[in-house]
Amino acid sequence: MRKFKYPITAQFIYRFANIPVTLLLVVHLLLLIWGMTYDWKYALPALLNIIIIYVLNRFYFKMYKLFPYKIQVNSEKMIFSDFFFQKKVVTMNYKDIADIRGGIFSGKPAKPIYILDKNNNIIGINQHLKDFNAFLTILLSHIPKESYLKVLKDIEELKDKRLAHIFKKKQK
Repeated sequence: MRKFKYPITAQFIYRFANIPVTLLLVVHLLLLIWGMTYDWKYALPALLNIIIIYVLNRFYFKMYKLFPYKIQVNSEKMIFSDFFFQKKVVTMNYKDIADIRGGIFSGKPAKPIYILDKNNNIIGINQHLKDFNAFLTILLSHIPKESYLKVLKDIEELKDKRLAHIFKKKQK
């Protein structure tokens, strides 16, 4: 069974980076609210601050729920464990994988990929995983043929869209 983990720095950032940022934003928000008692021009920055706090923490809570920090794979299944604040272990058989979305499969390599199976399990994987390319190779070589063909079709469509976009720019 092969194991994949994130580097310590990536684990730290993915688990705890929102805490100091949120604290700084909350302090800034409190100062803006205090400033609003003197002048209403602080209302818009306060509203933007609230939106940033909400979006940041919504992203991190999604990561806590969907992103494992330890992955074990063999020729039949993948075992995902070490979720943040959770003791759950998700076992996903390759034959049950229905779709792979996001990341390089959506044309945005910096974003995470999401693996969906027939049992409504969703697992997120960031590109900072040690040996990420090896993990993708194992995943793509074991998923069902129809899922593999769907992923290939999506990548071909992305390629065609990008080529069409490039040719449009050159014609102008």
